[in-house]
Amino acid sequence: MHNLSFDDGGHANTKAILVNASNVTLDLNGYWLNYAGSGTTFFGIYTNSSNLIVQNGTVNGFYYGVYFDSFGYYPIAKDVNVLNVSGSGAGIYVGGGNPYPFETVIDHCVITAASGASMAGIYLAGSDANISNCRINGQNTGGEGIWVDGYGSAIIDSNNIMRGNYGIRVSSTVSYASINGNSITGANTYGIYVNATDATLDSNRIVHTTYGLYFPTGTTSKYLNTITAGCSTPFECLSGACTSVGNNS
Repeated sequence: MHNLSFDDGGHANTKAILVNASNVTLDLNGYWLNYAGSGTTFFGIYTNSSNLIVQNGTVNGFYYGVYFDSFGYYPIAKDVNVLNVSGSGAGIYVGGGNPYPFETVIDHCVITAASGASMAGIYLAGSDANISNCRINGQNTGGEGIWVDGYGSAIIDSNNIMRGNYGIRVSSTVSYASINGNSITGANTYGIYVNATDATLDSNRIVHTTYGLYFPTGTTSKYLNTITAGCSTPFECLSGACTSVGNNS
């Protein structure tokens, strides 16, 4: 295993790796990038450019592990481990703004929170995202496993999420969400919280949360083949915000 350490000298807003060019594949080739400083709001990998692929390595101990800023299109992270995310930062962050990133792909990533952290494992404020096959381990101190806070559509499939305050959270700005085959265990309050205009949820498994599926007003969503266990309120639909179409327990 190869290791690279970054010491920010106690300064804020520092970046261990800064990518300013577009059309770049940053292949970490199995390397670890470790934070060894004492600053605040520190970034492992940071870019505001388009068509950046980050892959095949580990980013450890940063406030933001991989950060795609507002002005880069087509961000991709795959086979990346982002470990021990600190504070209320994020493992993988895709920013919002005008213009905002679109067609994000996050696949086969592992994200863990440092002790006492309230991170968002994946935070996305862009448009049209596909988040799949990721494993996210939060803490009981809050935060989200996956938070889609952007626009357009979102596909959230086959992720395994533990702890945090929300397992999966989808905001009202999202027009359509497809949320399928996810496993969520031990989220403090919400297993899956969906406020998108429309959504379909199929074959999700939610264990030991206060609310299994939660749909606030203003959304029209369908759910089916859901398995819940140890949830105080397995299904909560406010003012007809959702429809069960079968095989939910």
